Amino acid sequence: MAYQGRFFVRKRIWRCGQFAEVELYPVFQPPGKRRSRCRPTKECQRRLNQRASQMKLARLLRLNFGEGDLEIDLTYASPESAEEAADDFRKFLGELRKIWRKAGEELRFIYTREQGKKSGRVHFHMVLNQGPLSRDELEALWGHGYANARRLRMDENGVSGLAGYLSKQGRKRKPEDAGKRSWSCSRNLQRPEPEIRDGAVTVGDVMALAEEIDRRSAEAVMPDMTLVEAEAWRNQVNKGLYIRLEMAAPECWHGRPQVPRYISGDLGEPGDGEI
Repeated sequence: MAYQGRFFVRKRIWRCGQFAEVELYPVFQPPGKRRSRCRPTKECQRRLNQRASQMKLARLLRLNFGEGDLEIDLTYASPESAEEAADDFRKFLGELRKIWRKAGEELRFIYTREQGKKSGRVHFHMVLNQGPLSRDELEALWGHGYANARRLRMDENGVSGLAGYLSKQGRKRKPEDAGKRSWSCSRNLQRPEPEIRDGAVTVGDVMALAEEIDRRSAEAVMPDMTLVEAEAWRNQVNKGLYIRLEMAAPECWHGRPQVPRYISGDLGEPGDGEI
């Protein structure tokens, strides 16, 4: 049975420095009796949660870090228990905070912890803002095994690939940890807040844009931005169209051809009273 109530299109915009995301999706309202809610399977919900976590992490990275900031891997020479490793990492963070504070700066960071299945060795992946230490000095400060620091490289994807890498542990979590986030960050990071515009985009606009994405001919919808990725799909439960656009400033391509990626699901046909 088709949904007979009212709906409008919501436009949600995330601005993160040289990057932006736009989401277009239907918001349903009474009156009218909606079809019974469809509960996603546990596996489906896990994937949805993982994707939401990865997108949130990508926005934090884009807004708070850039060229010149650092990424570092920290490992152990021999296996350490999770408790001992956590204590070592807390001390490492404490030392970094002292050094940054002494230089009149504030430490910002995001990190994740992993443990090898075979070796049992705990290792950390961390992103932090550039500070008074050189990469060699930063590596030497760890003191528990191998450390490798490198500068962040920004392109049209920003740090999306890094966000996927840092949050990949979420795909391997134990059932009891399913609701826990797979990464942690300092409290002083800027949190991106979306701009929400209701009714500014018509259903016809959404349908036209979805068709352009399906034909691989869509363009950026914000001035001074280039399209990096465009995705369109139809929700098979409520039959609504959903669109997501990722954009970047032209200089992020570093002179390379500006070729967007298109992802188009089964757009299908709407039912009566649906988008």
